[in-house]
Parts: sequence; C-alpha cells; structure tokens
Amino acid sequence: ISVEPDRLPSANGVPDAVELTRRLIGFKTVNPPGEEEACARYLAGLLEAAGFSVTVQKMGEGRANLVATLGVSPGGPLPIGFTGHIDTVPLGAAAWSQDPFAGDIVDGKLYGRGASDMKAGVAAFVAAAIAEADRLRQGPGAVLVLTAGEETGCAGALALTQGGVLPQVGALVVAEPTANRLFDGHKGVLWLSAVSSGKTAHGSMP
Repeated sequence: ISVEPDRLPSANGVPDAVELTRRLIGFKTVNPPGEEEACARYLAGLLEAAGFSVTVQKMGEGRANLVATLGVSPGGPLPIGFTGHIDTVPLGAAAWSQDPFAGDIVDGKLYGRGASDMKAGVAAFVAAAIAEADRLRQGPGAVLVLTAGEETGCAGALALTQGGVLPQVGALVVAEPTANRLFDGHKGVLWLSAVSSGKTAHGSMP
C-alpha cells in the first residue's frame, strides 16, 4: 500500500491538528479486522517529510505499526515518547446521527468513529512533534509509537516488543482521552490459565 500525504491546512508546514483528526477518521480502521496500514503509511509520510526516521512494521495483511524517531542518539539522553493506537472499536448496533467516517464538525463538536479514542490524540501529538521538530533535535529527541490491534488484545504492541524496533524512552505520554486531565499511571497485563476439577452445575443451584 502506498499512501502519499495530501495537502492539509497547515502553518509553516505543521498540519492543523483538527483537520488531521478528520483525515485520520476517514481511514476505516475498525477492529476487527483493523486494516490500519493505510493510516499508518499516511502518518509515516507526514513524519518523514518533517525529518523523522520512520519504520512501518507489517503485522499481517493490511495491518501495520509505526515507529518514528527524531533526534535520538545512541548512548545519549533518553527521549520523550508518545504513543497511541490507530484502530477503533466497531460501529455498534445503533444508527449514527453523522457519517462515522466523515469527521463532520457540527455545533463545535467533531463526530466520527475514533474521534475521541484515539485519533484526536494521535493527531495532536503528531502535529505537536512536527511543530517542535527543531527543538526536539536539539534536546533528547522524541519517539512516536503508533500501534495497530489495541482494541483486541494489544496485538500491535506485542508485535513491536517481539520485533525489537522499540527504542528506550525516558517518559511516555499516552494520548488516551482523559477529558484533558493529566493522569500518572502504569498498566500491565497478566494472563493466567487455570485447570479445575469437579461436577458441573448451574450458578442458580451450585
């Protein structure tokens, strides 16, 4: 898949974050099946044009992660990291009042699947990183990690850890929606398997 970034409203080469959000909503990355590669390659084109070093990691047909770095030097200070996922949950059974893939703005609100979770967050840190590219080069640098498959078991993050393409960072900003409040936290995953023995019974009559 080859996706060239078309012209977005911008100032001094920096994409407008709202318009970029609308553009990302236009990519149908509903998971399952995901199909995040076109969206990932679109963002890769924007970041490459701004001087970032970009790796697109394929993880199956039509699926991909993206890692972009700028100003990161081996043995130097650890860069700041930004991360977000580009897949979305399904549309659901209820009818939408707006086209879920149009990114329409009505009465000051932007509508679309993934507008909040989390294409707006991705657009915000991509636009900010491009805007501050010169400062990032002069400082410890930045790492942008965009994952596929987050909504169904974090398959994209697993592929990145297994692929060895993740540089170490000093701090990580996760662009999940938090009503613009800063949360300090960490979450991991622990999968357990259990085997039991006994007689089967319904929960109403154990």
